[in-house]
Amino acid sequence: VDHESGNIRPVAYSGFEDGYLSAIDITLADSATGNGPTGRAIRQGTYVICNNIGDDPQMKPWRTEALKRGYRSSAAFPIRLHGTVVGAISIYAEEPEFFNETEVQLLDEITRDVTFALDMLDEQARRTRAEKALAGSEERAKFLAEVLELSSQPFAVGLPDGSIGIVNPAFCELVGYTESELHSRTWTGITPPEYHEGEMAALR
Repeated sequence: VDHESGNIRPVAYSGFEDGYLSAIDITLADSATGNGPTGRAIRQGTYVICNNIGDDPQMKPWRTEALKRGYRSSAAFPIRLHGTVVGAISIYAEEPEFFNETEVQLLDEITRDVTFALDMLDEQARRTRAEKALAGSEERAKFLAEVLELSSQPFAVGLPDGSIGIVNPAFCELVGYTESELHSRTWTGITPPEYHEGEMAALR
């Protein structure tokens, strides 16, 4: 599904195609070019069967090209990614009435397997990206800590609950506490009472 153009774009095929995919247009719209099996399967989120391309009025936009290549039946099964329909598997057969109950159940099961595999692959890709980003964050944090350690400017992180996070030696020297002492105290515990309200608002 190409949401930008509103078209359904073929990305792969197997078997006898003979230029069919480049000769046809399928859209997401509820229109002539969106009411074939593929368009309806994607919009409705359920499989759609056409067991006689020659007679089915909804196949009119593609009938000539389909019959020219010997396609007589068609079926489309929606593919989901994390629950959202993102495409379809469309299958063509040279026999009318090809898609019986057994065939449909089998193909529906295969499509569910493809959907499951896509979900797992996407989750794995997300985890890999997150791990790389985290590794980069850890490197930046390490670099920042080294810079702060050497800095003559006082630096401390106040957390939303009022506790104290990262501090550098210059800050410890300014307030007269060691780093471990600061971690066991709160921000309001080391500053005068008249500043507490404003400081806590800033931390939040």
